[in-house]
Amino acid sequence: MKTKQEQLRLIDSIYGKLRRSELDSDYHFDRFIDAEKAAERHHRNSFSGGRQCGLTVSMATKYFVCHHILEHRAGTWKDEKGHAHKPYVPKAEDILSTRLECFHGYALWHKHKASISKAVSKAQAVEFMRDVDYPKLMEVPE
Repeated sequence: MKTKQEQLRLIDSIYGKLRRSELDSDYHFDRFIDAEKAAERHHRNSFSGGRQCGLTVSMATKYFVCHHILEHRAGTWKDEKGHAHKPYVPKAEDILSTRLECFHGYALWHKHKASISKAVSKAQAVEFMRDVDYPKLMEVPE
């Protein structure tokens, strides 16, 4: 398992690759980032008195931007225990019960598949999905 610092570097690295790809010139990508940031702020503010987190809003936003796109780049992959993981593919009826950011990530993946595939290899996408442990990153050090 990667250390917290290694995971944060991986998030920054992959996020940077996505920002330098064709995605960065798409207005919808900017809206996607804004939506992820708003969702993260809303999530934290939904707890009485706010919520202490191990990640800043900015870093959590980067994580979810990468996650919601890279789950489709990675496709089906296996973790270290051999469990298969498949990308979440939203359907029209899911719109009422699923975070809209999942739809954004899926749509951007399909619109910019070639550019994303060029910027982030399948192996890098699988590494991100396998090695970045969001619940662990969110733990507040005592």
